[in-house]
Amino acid sequence: MRDDQLSAAERLRRAVEAAEASQNPEDEGERYKKAKGRARADRKGDIFGEIWRTAYLRYGFVKNAYDTIEVIFKSKIILVLTLGLSFVAQQYWRFCKWAFKKYSVDKETGDYDKKRGAIALIFLLLFTWFGVPFTARLSSEAVMIEGFSYWTTEIFSKPDLIDESRNIWSVSSCSRYPCEGETDTTEHRMTDSSWLDFKYLMTGRVSHDPGELKGAFVSEENACNVKEYSYRLKVPFNISIPVVLPQNGFYPRIYVANCDSVNADNWKEVLDRKRAERPDLKN
Repeated sequence: MRDDQLSAAERLRRAVEAAEASQNPEDEGERYKKAKGRARADRKGDIFGEIWRTAYLRYGFVKNAYDTIEVIFKSKIILVLTLGLSFVAQQYWRFCKWAFKKYSVDKETGDYDKKRGAIALIFLLLFTWFGVPFTARLSSEAVMIEGFSYWTTEIFSKPDLIDESRNIWSVSSCSRYPCEGETDTTEHRMTDSSWLDFKYLMTGRVSHDPGELKGAFVSEENACNVKEYSYRLKVPFNISIPVVLPQNGFYPRIYVANCDSVNADNWKEVLDRKRAERPDLKN
């Protein structure tokens, strides 16, 4: 009811403005043109809504897809399971409709322009496909790295390359030498980071490269001070939720490492020395 009242009030305001401007169009100039265009747009209704309704009624696959997505978006269970992402998707959909309507209508005449509409649609599709994932990844990495990263000192193995195309390395750690599998071992990841690339670029440093970071692990067994973010979370039965929960869970992600080689005779001494060198423990 409130939205309807606001819409009615806005239409009335525009009509009054157009009427006032039309009395002296030569004096009003640009104001008259804009008011007239807005009044014409009001008479034509919601441009985006008209296009969408036409596609919805004409094409069955559009109707089925929209109905399915609407049920998902309005589901409280899905809202909880996706940690609020369905609400974010709703807001983004509203933004897309607003942006399409704003940039596909000729400002002078208030008429829908097919060329402008096509350009707006292509831009929104490209931004949705490339810009949204990049922005989400950059933002999440910035929050985790700047707000929740921490130092740790443990015995690390030599890293293994597990995904060459994405430059992902895996390295295991434990609290003592030799490591005991399962009970005293944690798997870590070293991956590319959009936020670190951006941050290092702004500070004049080279970009972050996991392939170069793995060079800090000098031998088969190392005592290392590492700075990382996230924690190891293994979900039973390989349950996964797209975007929200990877199939193998989460891993600590290392982005700073400083290591010394150890063996069965000196691991305690080297581990204590490395711990004393940690920046967060120095007085």
